[in-house]
Amino acid sequence: MITAERPQEKAGIYGTQTLYSRRTETLQRYAGTHRASMLEISAPAIPGQETETPQNPGSALQRFTTPEICRRLSKSWEPRRGVPALIHEQAQFNTRRTETERLEAFIYFNGIVHLPRKGTRLEGSVFRDIKIKKTQAGQWQRIKPSVSIFDPVNGTEHGIPEAWTLTPEYWQEVIFSELESPRYRFGSKSTRHYPRKPRKPSRIPPETAEYLQRDTGLLPAHLIVMELIYGAGDYDSFLEALKGWRHLSVCIPGRTVSTSWRQSKKCGRLYCHSPALQQIPRIIRFKGLTGRNRDPREVDFTGCHLNLIRSIAGLSPQQDPWKELTEQLRDQGYPGVSRDITKSLITPVIYGSRKGQFCKVNGSVIANPGELYDWIRRTLPQNPQPVKVMRMESRILLDVLARMKEAGIPPGLSIHDSVFTEYPEIVKPLMLEISEQITGYPQPVNVKSGQDSKTKVCG
Repeated sequence: MITAERPQEKAGIYGTQTLYSRRTETLQRYAGTHRASMLEISAPAIPGQETETPQNPGSALQRFTTPEICRRLSKSWEPRRGVPALIHEQAQFNTRRTETERLEAFIYFNGIVHLPRKGTRLEGSVFRDIKIKKTQAGQWQRIKPSVSIFDPVNGTEHGIPEAWTLTPEYWQEVIFSELESPRYRFGSKSTRHYPRKPRKPSRIPPETAEYLQRDTGLLPAHLIVMELIYGAGDYDSFLEALKGWRHLSVCIPGRTVSTSWRQSKKCGRLYCHSPALQQIPRIIRFKGLTGRNRDPREVDFTGCHLNLIRSIAGLSPQQDPWKELTEQLRDQGYPGVSRDITKSLITPVIYGSRKGQFCKVNGSVIANPGELYDWIRRTLPQNPQPVKVMRMESRILLDVLARMKEAGIPPGLSIHDSVFTEYPEIVKPLMLEISEQITGYPQPVNVKSGQDSKTKVCG
């Protein structure tokens, strides 16, 4: 078994002292009626310091405003990706070994969870004993008590079970156990769990499919994501870190990430699943995935769909079409609009949103939505054809991946109109060349690093 000092030694700047101090500051910031009251965790005592658990003076409904971020345990859930070595070893000393192993694996893979008794296969008294023993051992911690919420509309009352997570020091021990020992099959005392082979993709050229699933060249950085969960300086960053952890936790530390792929029959886009790495928030992607030799970069087409629409209409692409449209919107009487707001307004119109739906969604936040909709349609080079545009985008990406295979570099992670790779100096010229061959114009390409997207962290 790994000792308590070992994770601190290996973690370096992510040692327990750093986690504790950041965590205490996070709790103080989230005290009161802040909607992030899910993080009301009793910070462990640090020698020479005294900590207090912040109290929320609001009602039960105000204090527990985000129960949906917790995954709820059900009787049918099982860890199909295997059980981390330390969780498997700890369960061997419990008479309810299989169920204890299942409960702890559920917490580890999901970060923050609800553990209702109805979701377990145990009697109430046995379930309580397991929670007490795990808490006393410093492995589990309750971050939210069970509450009852009254719905005045329906006149009914329903309960929300306790929210649980692993302590940060035990979380680190579990991660480091996977660096030294293999995962185990769920419910087995000694059988090793072999990594799952990705499914054979459909509608993707066989050579490209084999290339995508053989080796991404990306390694998961579990410790960094774990620290972001405890040290996020705002609620949105906390949610991004938690979402990223739920995708990366199924990946084995120290091994390159492998994922399954499929291609949409309608639009031709490539989607990865098991795990769905494309759904990881951008900031977590930069911090939670590393390359073998250096930090990856994201090489993407700037304003991809807008420029493809221009190319179809016989117009040359713009260096930043969203910036151009933002300036035009400001001239139309919307001075406070930003680039992100421009994208949120125009993108639905490109994908076929009708005038009535556009007015219904944006009528409460902008003036004259109907006139704005008509202006957007007039401003676009031609009638948008989203399926044709996405098929052209996927054709460019598949050709880029084929050329990357010829160049002998790993595929990284393709994200529709971009490639997350540690070889941007090779990928960028390929994207420029192939886009010119298919569209007739070299599409603008931008290389982004982790500094372009920052998350707020306490400390």
